[in-house]
Amino acid sequence: MTYSLTDSGYLIRIFKGEEIVATITDFCRNLSIGNAQVVGIGGVQNATLGFYDLNTRMYEFDTYQETMEILSIIGNVSILEDKPFLHAHVSLGKRDKSVIGGHLKEATVGGTCEIVMSVNDSPLQRTLDEETGLSLWQLAENYKTTIL
Repeated sequence: MTYSLTDSGYLIRIFKGEEIVATITDFCRNLSIGNAQVVGIGGVQNATLGFYDLNTRMYEFDTYQETMEILSIIGNVSILEDKPFLHAHVSLGKRDKSVIGGHLKEATVGGTCEIVMSVNDSPLQRTLDEETGLSLWQLAENYKTTIL
């Protein structure tokens, strides 16, 4: 991968054969990034996507071993168990122009993957939410009220 610094974060190009989630996570760990937004496009050789079942409180994963276009990858970086954690969703276009999508567990870059990462100063923590079984953002108390 290679990257350039911008006014608000980084432009990142992930190379063919590199795994997207691991590359972004390692990048954030190496640069001490604990709060960021991620968007991108590109292509993959394979991908493992998930769907979270609220009833079972587990992800259901499917792996696709084919070349696909990244129509959109969107997500955020926060801190989970003292390490950067990328939570990303992706829409992938197949050769027949059909689209699949879901929670991005892992994917290997096909041609390239171009990521725009906007970084925020304060680390954002995740903690386990007992109701959903998901690790959710831990926000300040004053943000819990609804303003009408």
